[in-house]
Amino acid sequence: MSQAISNQTELLVNNDFSSFLELYDEHGENLLLYAFLTLRDEAKARIAVRSAFVKLWQHPDRLLQGRSVYSVLFSEVKVMTYLLKTSDRR
Repeated sequence: MSQAISNQTELLVNNDFSSFLELYDEHGENLLLYAFLTLRDEAKARIAVRSAFVKLWQHPDRLLQGRSVYSVLFSEVKVMTYLLKTSDRR
């Protein structure tokens, strides 16, 4: 694991909010684009991305476990977009 990833993980586990905001600035737009292209609904895309970041903030130690922050966030957004998309079909 690189030093930068290790440092980000440590800061998240220690509830460093400024580090969390940096992560949002760094990854939020790409995640939102993916969610929007999948869902074709901006409001639902924002819900998916927001949900991923909230989950990361609440449980960084459980979610990261040696994985990069982006891979965790992307996985969470992918799951949320699937759930939101399938809930529309009912």
